[in-house]
Amino acid sequence: MERSRGMATARHHVGLAALQRSAAGLAEELRDALRAHGLTVQVIPEPPICGRAYVSILEPLHEEEVRVIADALREYRGSARRSLSVGVAEANARSRHWLDSTEQGGCAECRRIKERFSAAAEEGEAEAVDAWWLTMARHLREAH
Repeated sequence: MERSRGMATARHHVGLAALQRSAAGLAEELRDALRAHGLTVQVIPEPPICGRAYVSILEPLHEEEVRVIADALREYRGSARRSLSVGVAEANARSRHWLDSTEQGGCAECRRIKERFSAAAEEGEAEAVDAWWLTMARHLREAH
């Protein structure tokens, strides 16, 4: 019992470290994108919340800076990504291969997590949805 608790704690810390790295990368990416538009805005990574990475813009923005950001967001929302990242494409290919090689189209644990995720989504339980999403991500990484 104690060993499994220790393993769960270790996985939790690994997940937090990955989210912290993701937030740091996002902060740097946003800072670089803003700098490319001539804006020198301080963007910092925030602590992870509910399995998600966050960043903050610290200083107040001038009117023209807000307009540049708003225009960039409008342009981004209007354009669809045409390709997946290499990592996502490889994970999708592995999943398709694994699903093709199984008789019932997935493992029992995957089906259980999906059922619980769907039930939480139908009931509007945002925290539970986030928790099941993270559980599925961990399960896929560890088992498949």
